[in-house]
Amino acid sequence: NWFVIHSSTGLITTRTGIDRETKSVVTLNVSASNFAVTLKLTGYARLVIEIQDFNDNAPSFDMDRFRIATPENTPSGTTILRTTAVDPDFGLNGRVTYSLSTVSSDVFAINDSTGDIYTLKSLNREQQLSYNLVVTATDSGSPIRRNDVTTVYVE
Repeated sequence: NWFVIHSSTGLITTRTGIDRETKSVVTLNVSASNFAVTLKLTGYARLVIEIQDFNDNAPSFDMDRFRIATPENTPSGTTILRTTAVDPDFGLNGRVTYSLSTVSSDVFAINDSTGDIYTLKSLNREQQLSYNLVVTATDSGSPIRRNDVTTVYVE
């Protein structure tokens, strides 16, 4: 029901928009016949149409905010949380990378491909009781890059 074929020209066009996340491949069986009275001829073809992706979805975190308790003196290099965002787009349009706000860039870092947040130095409650981190998930889509943000409260 997504396609229509012009009966005289054979031009195939879409009736409506097609979302690749709903249907990635469509197969059409097409037949063409002449209108001869004496020698009627019919030909058949199978058309396989691969739907190209458009960057129409943004990454989405599974939670709007996280609250985690981390022990004092947690050593440098310790992973404290894995943030995860999902983008249903295909290929680069759906590949998510992560970044961390620069507010606590001397204390925490993030693995840009996994979303793992880890410590850059040992945590000391006497110096700072808690941290608010902002994590951004950005897709690699072109030409429009989309993103989502979540907050991580570390105490």
